[in-house]
Amino acid sequence: MNPHIIGFMIIVLRNFIAHIIAFLALIHSCTAVVLDWNQTDWSAGSTSQIITNVGGSGYNVQITLSISSGNWVTLDDTARYDGNDGLYNGDESLQLTVDFLNNIYTNSYVMVEMRFLNEYNSITPVNNLSFDIFDIDRGADVKYKGNSYYTYEDVIWGFTSYDENWNSSTQNHTVTTGSNVYTDANASSNNRPLYRGTLADGSYDDQNASAHDSSSSSMNVSWNDPVNYVKFYYSSGSNALWDQDKQHKISPSLQSIGIGNISFGDSLQPVPEASTVISAGLLGIAALVLG
Repeated sequence: MNPHIIGFMIIVLRNFIAHIIAFLALIHSCTAVVLDWNQTDWSAGSTSQIITNVGGSGYNVQITLSISSGNWVTLDDTARYDGNDGLYNGDESLQLTVDFLNNIYTNSYVMVEMRFLNEYNSITPVNNLSFDIFDIDRGADVKYKGNSYYTYEDVIWGFTSYDENWNSSTQNHTVTTGSNVYTDANASSNNRPLYRGTLADGSYDDQNASAHDSSSSSMNVSWNDPVNYVKFYYSSGSNALWDQDKQHKISPSLQSIGIGNISFGDSLQPVPEASTVISAGLLGIAALVLG
């Protein structure tokens, strides 16, 4: 074989191998990062914390919790209930337990904020962000003058994200709800849809699991587009208990939700198809040989 062709083939093979190595490195860099509450300690009672070097990625995640009208009861990473079906096997989540002072979501709510930071704590975008919210339920059913009310009603709403240019969006996320979380798209609110819990606390779903432990009382929210900051709100719904003597709505009782593990991609670079990389290298070799 002509020595020049052999030399060209060596060059092409080297480039081909370099492409494969780069491709494998890129796949590694795009592996999902997971903030795992089983491996993360939230300081009990803290309303803001930066979790550093999440999953060894170099990314930091800042979570800030604020309440507009009410009192915190529990803020801690704690094991979710291990119900009869053993669905979650005691995995931990960030538990938010609150006592709202009134039940109108525009006045009493918790705002949950997540910021994504690099190793220098500068804001930085991530992709494929996803997390679950657990234990979305409601309190005991109380009848008054033929109408149903509840001692509390978990309501999630107002998902908003910001991209790397600080453009906001309330539309670029995807929500998947369990069968006991009702999507109220017609609520009289500028923040609709509202996601309402419908399984009464202490009752069981068709999997024989309580609301604390059931996938039917949870929801998942995800963003495919790059984001560097997201927020959402948690409140008691407008169907909470009436005071039968004074004929007005009163403060709902204690209620809580759990925020599950938070996963995201640690690279914004597009990952090429493996077949594209391999084909490019093989075509280069074939062109030299046949030429």
